[in-house]
Amino acid sequence: VVPAPTITPSSNIITQDTKVLVIHGQGFDPNSKKNTVTLSLRRSLACEVINGTDTQLVCELQGELGGLGTLTAEVRAFGASSGAVAVAEVTLPVWGLTLVLVSAAGCA
Repeated sequence: VVPAPTITPSSNIITQDTKVLVIHGQGFDPNSKKNTVTLSLRRSLACEVINGTDTQLVCELQGELGGLGTLTAEVRAFGASSGAVAVAEVTLPVWGLTLVLVSAAGCA
């Protein structure tokens, strides 16, 4: 019996326009295409695994991150699930922060 994959929790900062995500953990299928990654941040979002090992998966987001906050991921490998685990904190892209600062400065 193969144990379920586990994801190493992370609070790394990423921006809303992130396109590629690296997930660390254990028990992933070394054949990266046999792993399935589902992200969640206010809605589910597929993340296509493009590379990986038994301890790291690199996936390409199949859409836009729909908000700010804690991004969770679930990895399915060998027919088992890791469960949802926090993998990043999503913030505004740099250009978004600049617009907010300029707008706030203009209100004074």
